[in-house]
Amino acid sequence: MNGFLNGLIERKVSSRNLAIFRMLYSVVLLLEVIRLYRFKELVYDSMPFLEPSVIAVPFAFYAWILSILCLILGYKTRFFACINYLLSLLMIGAAKQFEYHAFHGYMGVNFLLMIAPVSSALSIDNLLKRINNSKTKAAYIPDEMVSEFYSYLIVFVGVGLVYFDSIFYKLQSPLWMSGLGVWLPASMPFAVNFNASSILNMEWFMKGLGYLTLVFEVLFLFLFWNKRFRLIFFIIGLGLHIGIYILYPIPQFAQLVVAMYVLLLPPFIGKRRSRPNSHPSFLFIYNAENPFCIRTKIVLEYVDVFGRIRFIDSKDNHDNRNLLNKTPNEAFKKNVQGVFEGKVYHGIDVYIQTFRYSLIFYPFFLILKVPGVYQIARWLYGKLTLNSGNALNTEKDFEIRLGAPESNNEQVMLFNNLSITRLYRVSLKLLFVVIILLQLITSLKSPLISNRFKGLSWFHSLNSALQPVASLSTYMLGITNHGVFMDSHFKKYNHIIRVDYIEKGKRTVLPIINEQGLPGDYLKSFLWVNWTFCVNGPNINNRAMEAGIKRYSLFWLYKTHRIDNLNSSYQFEILCKKIDSPTGFEHDFLNRQIAQPWFVIGNAEWHGNDFSSSILPVEDL
Repeated sequence: MNGFLNGLIERKVSSRNLAIFRMLYSVVLLLEVIRLYRFKELVYDSMPFLEPSVIAVPFAFYAWILSILCLILGYKTRFFACINYLLSLLMIGAAKQFEYHAFHGYMGVNFLLMIAPVSSALSIDNLLKRINNSKTKAAYIPDEMVSEFYSYLIVFVGVGLVYFDSIFYKLQSPLWMSGLGVWLPASMPFAVNFNASSILNMEWFMKGLGYLTLVFEVLFLFLFWNKRFRLIFFIIGLGLHIGIYILYPIPQFAQLVVAMYVLLLPPFIGKRRSRPNSHPSFLFIYNAENPFCIRTKIVLEYVDVFGRIRFIDSKDNHDNRNLLNKTPNEAFKKNVQGVFEGKVYHGIDVYIQTFRYSLIFYPFFLILKVPGVYQIARWLYGKLTLNSGNALNTEKDFEIRLGAPESNNEQVMLFNNLSITRLYRVSLKLLFVVIILLQLITSLKSPLISNRFKGLSWFHSLNSALQPVASLSTYMLGITNHGVFMDSHFKKYNHIIRVDYIEKGKRTVLPIINEQGLPGDYLKSFLWVNWTFCVNGPNINNRAMEAGIKRYSLFWLYKTHRIDNLNSSYQFEILCKKIDSPTGFEHDFLNRQIAQPWFVIGNAEWHGNDFSSSILPVEDL
């Protein structure tokens, strides 16, 4: 293994895939955090709005969102990755009763973001390195090649170990071993976004998907290291998780895994491609002896993702000399010129046209074309160039420093024969081994292993002794068991609970479970898991169900601004739909469950700050 890991660590690839992953993953995390913020009172308050959380939740969310935005942009990436990880520990840890598998995925990846060089390309950090180190005589191009080990490590932790532990459950599952692991969850009304009976009724297709998923997860951890299988795994995994995104109410979980699958693509993916010569280019003509122009050129060239801009030194621009011969040479010292399809642009108009061909800066092009805004921008630009004087001709006035200069860590020795680089490599290999050991410790609780050693006192003692280690690794690194969509989740799950608000004879269905018995607007991601398996479940505990109805109904009342008087009464009706719990494939099963009637099983009331309810024992119905 040592030689294998050394090979991965020493092999260099383009960092663009890591950068694209950083941006995609951060967007997914941002969407999850925004959803957490939307339901913050429901998730974090002891009782929504009435008993606020002891954590300064809004402030924590503002800091968390800021750190994620900086990760997307790649600004001070290492620092904000640390802030993101610490806030994840706090906010995800505080949402214990709402945890679901994506939370564990975030913790593992957030930890690795502090280590991996995810800002080596497509980042403000990289751009600032170029600006800081470029001179009028030579442009500085940072090394964007990074160790291939980081991509493998993220996929290994975020995807491979999830599948690895999952197979210890699936191989002991009658549901999955009979090929129904995809069909059954998709056939339960409370578990899907819409009725897909036309596909579910294709028995051969659904069983094929079930077996494909099982084989895919069994092979993934052992074969994804091999480049010959990576594209195949990417296509299959992408298809499976797009299906999860469409069908199941856990969109961020699907998006999270898809973001990590980007790292399975060949390293050349994401490289800038120039447009064919048949397409006209905008010529950006600058003074190569002017530091301000040099740095402007670096920024614009960096964000020219379509390759539509050509940057030319004014002294070398012979092709357009006839067009520019009316421009005084003195103008080039403080200004830039541009040419597009025979038309010459000067000053602020050059930047406006440059923004036009830049995907990132295109909104500025639209803004600057607004009458009035353009005139103000032109006036400000004129003031800037007029008052700049000789400042534009000095290197130091345009330095934008970000951290210390780069050093050669291979030459920095800590002890005899131990450089910083060597120590870092040893640390990476140690981290890899520790993660494997932590996952193995956690997997001891899986059915395939626990059933094999069931009844042995030494195995029970070992599990008990290692439990604190497993709990800590779950909290810190997201390493946990992955028994997702298993038999126990659906066996004897034969009731669906709905809550309606009653006001003056008018009925309003709360956005929890809709009239069909499918998840409503609230039930996505962590809220779906909480309502489906904590508030409800295969064996409903009436006390837990009433506590959940209390929280969700109060949150809904406040969010819809229906509470206008603490002395008013708010009436709710609790309804139940009885459904079947199949033991094998049944044609048109989902349609029959949706058609099952609702009946009233109780009521609940908020009167001021007091909640009361009277609900029949669901399991006795």
